[in-house]
Amino acid sequence: ELARIRAAHGPHAVGVYLGNPAAFSPLTTLFGTAFVRGLGTRNYFNAGSLDCNNKFVVAREMLGSPGTHPVPDLDHSQFALLLGTNPSVSQSSFVNAPRMVERLRDIEKRGGRVVVVDPRRTETARSVGEWLPIRPGGDAALLLGLIHVILREGLQHSVRVGRFTRGLEDLRQHAAAFDPQRVSQLTGIEAERIEGLAREFAAADGAFCHVSTGVNQGPHGSLAYACKIALEAITGNLDRRGGGLFPRGAFDVATWARRLGIDREPKWTSRIGGFRPVLGALPCSILPDEILTPGPEKIRALVVLAGNPLLSAADGGRLLEAFESLELLVVVDLFVNDTAALAHAVLPATDWLEREDIPLAQLQLQPEPYLQWTPAVAEVQAERRHDWQILLELARAAGTYVGSPLAHHALEKSVALFGPSGVMAAPLASSLGPRPLQRLKRHPHGLRLADSPHGEFLERRIGTPSRRVELCPEAIFADTPRVLRDLPRTEELLLFSKRQRVGHNSWMHNNADLRPEPQRAHL
Repeated sequence: ELARIRAAHGPHAVGVYLGNPAAFSPLTTLFGTAFVRGLGTRNYFNAGSLDCNNKFVVAREMLGSPGTHPVPDLDHSQFALLLGTNPSVSQSSFVNAPRMVERLRDIEKRGGRVVVVDPRRTETARSVGEWLPIRPGGDAALLLGLIHVILREGLQHSVRVGRFTRGLEDLRQHAAAFDPQRVSQLTGIEAERIEGLAREFAAADGAFCHVSTGVNQGPHGSLAYACKIALEAITGNLDRRGGGLFPRGAFDVATWARRLGIDREPKWTSRIGGFRPVLGALPCSILPDEILTPGPEKIRALVVLAGNPLLSAADGGRLLEAFESLELLVVVDLFVNDTAALAHAVLPATDWLEREDIPLAQLQLQPEPYLQWTPAVAEVQAERRHDWQILLELARAAGTYVGSPLAHHALEKSVALFGPSGVMAAPLASSLGPRPLQRLKRHPHGLRLADSPHGEFLERRIGTPSRRVELCPEAIFADTPRVLRDLPRTEELLLFSKRQRVGHNSWMHNNADLRPEPQRAHL
């Protein structure tokens, strides 16, 4: 049926949605994105537009690669500023740091300060640090206010700013309107507290600002993340002990991606709305219109891998209408979830206990870099198959390949010869030697890697054309006037969701033995 639809209506008639679990499974990502390339479709969607594309876009503009993000140096910092993150429940994101709350408490034990900025007094705010309540969506205004105070009072680290950054005066102009009194109106935080926060952050011997999903999904997610990076940069806290680190890991993923050209975005835009892709994927918000809007390139078949967009994405009612209209819906998953219940075919995949793994996706998000190989601990049950096996067979059924014909055969032969772990371990040879998998197997509890020297990223690895941190990309900071216009009306209530301890995004919500705690509404 996939082959028929492609032959009759062209490659763009088939869409693919790759869910969040793919980001935690290297072979699923490798084979999944290659499957999209083999189909030749532009209609590729993933979960990034639901919660973190802002970070990829900003990192590319400011640091030169969508995969390069400052990671908090939890064990040496003297000041932690947290916005829109609740690690007591979620363990946070874009940082791979076990025992995060315990390590935040250690900052206080060292005489440092932890400030938790959130509209709600979260579990984290009740466990560590000072809670600073803020009006929902006020994060960008607060960060611009901190930048305003630091630049107004000359608290920036002039040497590091002059050597490693570009665009300070543009940043100053954009922050000029965000004086503490104006920011107080926007955020509900007293002007004196904003000024004090800025001064202490700038004076600390190592400070970081960590923003997560609550900010990403807010009205100014891209601008807020850009301000977070700019705040750390102007105070000299990027690529330094106690601030925001740039771990190299076992190999420099961003540098290799840049050299191979695989981090370049396609030049085309979406049929609906003219949107540019992020990491090759279009925003999920246009998926129902790409299916329902008539035209020769409308989506008629959809393959969903490791995701539940009917529940995860916005406007579920319109998505339901769209999915019910498809000529073919194929879902690859562990459970018959909400999306799979509408599918013409549900293909059962293996879970993480049934497959061997190396967590390559986390290499540049680890304050203490390490590698670990884990074997499968359970036999594959019933008719379940690994994602990569299913994708190879789906490609055959569609009359195409996983990637190019050469790549398809190379991947197929590599897995057959070396096994899944052998394929995953191949990029590690440069740091672990010619037999990386064997070395990892000798360290079943993980292999600690060398730390990246402080300053190495800014000196040698930053990927921007200027070879400096771009403090004020115009495409991002053009949003500052909208922040001023979005003065919240205090009589309005905003509805927002939150993570749960026993799930990860929408993972495991169908597991009867791991029932999430009941959702409770809070006013």
